[in-house]
Amino acid sequence: MSVSRFFLTLLTPVTRNAINAIVIEIKKLNKTFGACKALNNLNITVEPGEIFGFLGPNGAGKTTAVKIISGILRPTSGTVLIGGYDILNDTIKAKRPWPIFPMNLLFILNLPVMSF
Repeated sequence: MSVSRFFLTLLTPVTRNAINAIVIEIKKLNKTFGACKALNNLNITVEPGEIFGFLGPNGAGKTTAVKIISGILRPTSGTVLIGGYDILNDTIKAKRPWPIFPMNLLFILNLPVMSF
């Protein structure tokens, strides 16, 4: 089993219109790289107060899913909503309430955290 190279921190419960809004909702998420299907119809709902993590063997799609959720990678199809905001259509609003800190990428690109 591998440890994901990403560390997710949810600083505050993200809500858009209601106190009990869903924090993260992933619907029918797919990602293909040529003939390889990295994600196949992934569906996840994370409610306020829940702690969620990805566990699985190498090649299971953990890093691909986190990259899509964080807006680093575009999905082949499907929807990712963070606090009700679509990560593709409302990227800044979706990213603003919670930072994602890739362990290695910031050093490679020499970016400060706030620029990510």
